[in-house]
Amino acid sequence: MKRRLLITLFLLIVVPLTVGFVRMHPRALEPWECSELYQRYADSPDIRATYVKNYRVNDTLTLNATLLEALTDSGWAELTNVFNISIMPHDQAAIDKGYDVLSLINNDRCQKGLLSSSDIAVLSCRNKYACVFNNVDSIYYDKIIDAVLSKIFKSLNNNSNFIQNEETL
Repeated sequence: MKRRLLITLFLLIVVPLTVGFVRMHPRALEPWECSELYQRYADSPDIRATYVKNYRVNDTLTLNATLLEALTDSGWAELTNVFNISIMPHDQAAIDKGYDVLSLINNDRCQKGLLSSSDIAVLSCRNKYACVFNNVDSIYYDKIIDAVLSKIFKSLNNNSNFIQNEETL
């Protein structure tokens, strides 16, 4: 009888704790767990693709994000093409002075099928990368844009790279 009670207690306490620990433990994601956008560029030699699960936008909000960083000029041409970005002469002049030119992009602006209607992308022309927040709930859309812009402006004020700032968190 005691043995049966010990086994029952073990199953009710230890097993759920173990399952919870395993689920919360950081691990590399399988490719099928990542966004389609990540999968599209994962093997590209010209673009570094990174998928971040539960990216902390602020103290109360986490989202899944896909980061695309151009490693070559052809990679940057690919990103500007799919996100439908044109660098104007005055934008290039600002970039040459060390300023950044940022674009906030939704699915209406970029290449058809690249983003879903619930995705938001931020493109940095100086540092040649895009950060795409996946599956943004419409209830939080404005709050997310405010939080993202706040992080971007913080990195701009420090004249630093947004991606490098986020890697240190």
